[in-house]
Amino acid sequence: MREIILIGFFILTSCFGMSELEQKCEFGDGNACKSLALQNRHKIKTNETLELSKNYFIKAVEIYKEKCEIGDYSYCSQLADAYKYGEGVEMDTAKADELYSKVEAHYKEKCNEGDTKNCNIIINLYKYGIIENGSSNLDGLYKQLVQIHTKKCEMGDGDSCEELIKLYNSNGEEKKYINDADKLYKKAFEGYMKNCNLEDANSCYKLSNIYGMGNPAVEHNLTKSNLYFDKSVQIYKKQCEANNGDSCNKIVGLYANNPTPDMKRVDEFSKKTIKAHENACETGDSFACSKLAYIYGYGQIVNLSKSVEFAKKACKLGDELKSPFFCKRLNK
Repeated sequence: MREIILIGFFILTSCFGMSELEQKCEFGDGNACKSLALQNRHKIKTNETLELSKNYFIKAVEIYKEKCEIGDYSYCSQLADAYKYGEGVEMDTAKADELYSKVEAHYKEKCNEGDTKNCNIIINLYKYGIIENGSSNLDGLYKQLVQIHTKKCEMGDGDSCEELIKLYNSNGEEKKYINDADKLYKKAFEGYMKNCNLEDANSCYKLSNIYGMGNPAVEHNLTKSNLYFDKSVQIYKKQCEANNGDSCNKIVGLYANNPTPDMKRVDEFSKKTIKAHENACETGDSFACSKLAYIYGYGQIVNLSKSVEFAKKACKLGDELKSPFFCKRLNK
């Protein structure tokens, strides 16, 4: 199973140019370093490719350690894998078990607090055997996940109702804990309608999708689908005009992912996204500077010199807590 996952990871990342992966690795993307290690491992074995693979695994581990230390538990899990399989570090199963226990405790605690994202993470860690001997806990976690979503759905959270529908239709183990599945479509619709009326743009967009596709509770209605799509865009536009870069970027996504993409609008709001983040960055918002570094590094408008420029600003403003390795490399 692990070898299949690794090969899939290798195939997925091989679509990127090597120089792009190297750039990401150089500036603190541990998974990019791991991808490079795997790419070289799967090439024809020579002293050079074996040495490159080894060095990239070592660099990945260095990044995983630093990010794990500042509380990024996804990287703690990656670090545990490295110790378990001896990739970039000497094999140490005791250390791997210690890290897996730390990861397990964190995600279970967050799940118990009602965080469904973390419930899904711990379920997958058990389901795919990343954390061993956890399969006996799965049934309880499936039930817990459904209970959390059900409670939120009853309180008008359309997304939780929608998640329950997905779980039911996937015919997974969670299905047995879901009652009155047909009623969920109506509950999701009502939740989105309520929140859309409160100017929640995402809920309006979800209504657009529901009317666009139709479901057991709502008939297909293209006119209403377009109406709620436009309402979603208008709410995001208002926020975008108030210098909210994230809302500008939401509009980019809406127009780009529409069945008939409007690339003129995509370009227009991509520029507005950058402008809004630049304004925020100039006023000392380190997170906005980080977003610009990401946009110029990985986004539609790739400009590595600008990516580095804004990354340095983010680090100077104190964002190094999010990526100490990244900032350390920039200051060399």
